[in-house]
Amino acid sequence: KELAGQDMGADADAGFLFKPWPTARFRPAIGASVNNIFRTNYSLFGSKKFLKGFDAPAPTNERYYSTGIKLEMPDFLYVFSKPVVAIEFQDFGITDKRMSLWKKSHAGAEIKLIRILALRGGINQGYWTAGLGLDIPLLKLDVTTYAEELGTNAGQIEDRRYVARVCLDI
Repeated sequence: KELAGQDMGADADAGFLFKPWPTARFRPAIGASVNNIFRTNYSLFGSKKFLKGFDAPAPTNERYYSTGIKLEMPDFLYVFSKPVVAIEFQDFGITDKRMSLWKKSHAGAEIKLIRILALRGGINQGYWTAGLGLDIPLLKLDVTTYAEELGTNAGQIEDRRYVARVCLDI
């Protein structure tokens, strides 16, 4: 059985972000999206093939939905700035993949100390996440660890990842 195919197609995504009280002390935001609206089947060129060895048709994109909510809180104690808490559910509506709710869930929080040091933590697909960021003028540094679930349900096959990022902001 071939795992890859080739052709060309077009699709679209749409979403919204609603901020009901943008000037409030506690600022919630609610968002949702639909991805692969047209469920393209990549058949624009029909049987014409561009690469040898890939004769199977390309798989159809599944339409799916995602939604989330976040809450930004005000600065407090002159030390902690802009605490944020967020939760998101992804990939609802995919019919050919059976996954647990944990696999589709993501939640996290961030708090900044004296506006330049960010502490982050949360849960991604049922596994813990952690991060640390340094945000000074012209330079941003981030280190993060998180895990992806490789099985169909959370708790089956954890793949722990570590990321470092350096960004010059000029």
